[in-house]
Amino acid sequence: MSKMREIDGYMTVEMSMILPSVCLALLLLMGYLCYFMNCGIVQGTVEEIAVKAADTCHGGDYDTGEVSYAAMNRRNLYMDMFPEKEKAADQAQKELEKELSAHLFLGKISKISIKEGISQMQVSVGTYFNVPGASMLKMFGIWIFEHQGSCQISYLSEMEKVRGWSVVERALD
Repeated sequence: MSKMREIDGYMTVEMSMILPSVCLALLLLMGYLCYFMNCGIVQGTVEEIAVKAADTCHGGDYDTGEVSYAAMNRRNLYMDMFPEKEKAADQAQKELEKELSAHLFLGKISKISIKEGISQMQVSVGTYFNVPGASMLKMFGIWIFEHQGSCQISYLSEMEKVRGWSVVERALD
């Protein structure tokens, strides 16, 4: 040990090996923190917009959320129960692209998928986060900092479910 201290520059050699590793570890730690923040932003935005889209499938206005109860009462089992579901899905996709591109921190949207079912809507959004140190791992087939946010929501609101229960009660009486 005493011989090593007599040699000039040994500390420089050690730091040139340790410092890049420490900086990379700090960069990845900060990347994970920002990644988890983006995961929360994606999931919250997906759920908010999915609820908004499902609420307007009854024939309501997408921007204001106003529902036409006259149009809801005219529906029956012999016609399309949710006439505006394709229109609401298109508007939801546009709004998701706009909101996520504005609020994601260094993140990018890889895909947005909205599937309309008979009684529910499935919304899923794939995002990835660009971290300079992590992009090197993609060469080896290691994909990190990717997130898949999803939400499944029913078209039937609580009001519609209560209305259905009252119809069933009157039919049974």
